[in-house]
Amino acid sequence: MFFGLCLAIIRRYIKKPTRLDTKPTDTYALLILLVIIITGFTNEALRIAMSGFPKFEVWSPFGYALAQIFGGLGEFTLSVLHKISWWIHFVFSFSFIALLASNKLGHILISTLNVFFMNLKNEDPKTKFSMSVIPPKEFETAESFGVSTAEQFTWKQLLDGDACTRCGRCQDNCPHI
Repeated sequence: MFFGLCLAIIRRYIKKPTRLDTKPTDTYALLILLVIIITGFTNEALRIAMSGFPKFEVWSPFGYALAQIFGGLGEFTLSVLHKISWWIHFVFSFSFIALLASNKLGHILISTLNVFFMNLKNEDPKTKFSMSVIPPKEFETAESFGVSTAEQFTWKQLLDGDACTRCGRCQDNCPHI
């Protein structure tokens, strides 16, 4: 996950495609996840260093390697650092849970539902994302075109909108932009 977050940061801030519209909540979400991962490894490393580097901890290679850095510190210092790191990890973990309920990271849960309810009957790439043409007779007599209120969307269209991650692929694939 750490390397995936690093790649996401590089893609969103260093090699940023023009289609991405980075907002402060994007930065906040990436930083929260990064702090959770880093403090998780730090907590593990401090615990390993405090317990005297037990042999079975080699199954935690990153924590064990990071514990080598903390090995020379005294027991009191390790204990204080562990408590600080644990509380930071705790606060950021609950911030992550709060963001799951918001629009920013809610797509993690909603996308799963969106994939589950996906239409599997139309997998032809030529027609999967095509829109039906309005018949000319209906076109001339229609009072409105498209959707003007949220009630006019189907439940699946609303779910599609909630699952959006603003990745920019819609703009890349839309023939009208």
